[in-house]
Amino acid sequence: MNKPFRPLALLAIFALVFASQPLFAQKKFDTALEMNDYLVGTVDSLFEKGSVLGRAVVSGRSSKDFTDLVKAKKDIIRYGGKRLAELKNTPDQFGSAELRKALISFVEFEMDLIGNQLPLLDKLHAKSTEAEIQAAIEQLLDQSKKEQQYLDKVINVQAKFAEQNGFALEPEKDSP
Repeated sequence: MNKPFRPLALLAIFALVFASQPLFAQKKFDTALEMNDYLVGTVDSLFEKGSVLGRAVVSGRSSKDFTDLVKAKKDIIRYGGKRLAELKNTPDQFGSAELRKALISFVEFEMDLIGNQLPLLDKLHAKSTEAEIQAAIEQLLDQSKKEQQYLDKVINVQAKFAEQNGFALEPEKDSP
């Protein structure tokens, strides 16, 4: 007599199949320029998400509603965690190791900044005083100054990567 296939056995099979696969599909690129664009897209995305956070602080200051600030911080942390895992699992191609590592450092800095270095932002609420809000903004601005050294490293390493691979970088716009 045949016994029905047990759900636990099916679950075990799925677990074995998924455990043998990488969590993130490893990306392969046909050109160094494609790899460059993929890697540095991280900076553009974090710049946009940081802009949303800045607008949420300004909006919260006037409305005393910091809901959007909480959402913006969570979005940056969620994106940063996902992107960090992708960057760490992206194989180096075209001599990209230094650029990829610089971007990993940048994302780690951003994650630490948003997750740990801005405690005054986390304390803002509807009854926060103007002095508390101003202190949180000053803390954000002060901590954000450190970001430039990470961006400079990415920019320098990216320029080296472009030169080594024979492509030109677009001139910088208003974003990082």
